Amino acid sequence: MHGARIKLWLMIERGVILSGARELSLRGSTMMTMMVAMLVLSVGCATGMPKMSAASLRLQSLKPKLPEARPDVVELHYIFLEADAKDPKINDEIWASDVDEQCIPLDTKAALGQNGIRLGKIGSRLPTSILTMLEKENETGRRHHASSGQMAKIELTPVLPVWNIFEVIEGKTTGDEIREAQGFIHVTPTITGQTSVALDVVPQIEFGPREPKRVPTPDLAGWQMKTERDARKFPSLRSSVSLASGEYAIIGGIPDATGTIGHKMFTKEVDGLQKQTLLLVRVVRPNRDELLSAGYDFDDFFLTPIKRTVQRATTPVLETVMAAQRISASAVR
Repeated sequence: MHGARIKLWLMIERGVILSGARELSLRGSTMMTMMVAMLVLSVGCATGMPKMSAASLRLQSLKPKLPEARPDVVELHYIFLEADAKDPKINDEIWASDVDEQCIPLDTKAALGQNGIRLGKIGSRLPTSILTMLEKENETGRRHHASSGQMAKIELTPVLPVWNIFEVIEGKTTGDEIREAQGFIHVTPTITGQTSVALDVVPQIEFGPREPKRVPTPDLAGWQMKTERDARKFPSLRSSVSLASGEYAIIGGIPDATGTIGHKMFTKEVDGLQKQTLLLVRVVRPNRDELLSAGYDFDDFFLTPIKRTVQRATTPVLETVMAAQRISASAVR
């Protein structure tokens, strides 16, 4: 009984209201709200709470979780998938049928391919081929909140003693040996519309020991000291994917392109077998209603958000949450 009360209170706090209760006017007596709450509580005690299957819980974990409702915030949800390097399903099904690689210019696609990298985008619904891999690996990914224009660094490899790689720039090939090297993908989300985001993607290799370095501050207003390793950047391989909120970018390597940057970053040996890695990155933006509920107004055609000084009830869910907060405050007094 006590556990059911806690669950009910959390439902009210989070604005989770049954359809019948949603029709009630929350501007009336708060007693009516409490009567509905007690009715739901009695039903919950009588029938018990249904249990979700393991598959349902995994699908639930993959659903977009709303980022902090600020106009400039983007949630990056990234997931690693692993398969045999020679797995035909990756090339014949995922890259050939499920991924849009035409979202980047042809010259950029060619430059990435010469260096062993593939990049594309998927819609907001993952295809069956990828869902099957997620089910097999029990992978739900990691989440990171970034402001528009703020770079996030995703680690791809452990530190390796020596990397022998070659880079192809405008048809010319150069080789290099890098010691104590580690591969990363830098992703930078930039808001381009109310819910759209341009995701900038560029590979980078860090190497050597960590040393104090003088670097610009994030706002470029001055300098700061940070302990970092040296980095090998690849500006010629910078690319950008335009995504709507909830859509995925997918990044991977070309297993046959031995010695390239993409091969080193997305292919590895496990128990004597060659494995390839796919990286999924989803962007999630708060929509206009969520920003309104968080206390922002839009007073012009371009939907420029202005923070309100006084919270205003704008939706039934928000009114429910505010009513629950008033009940809680009166109970404390």
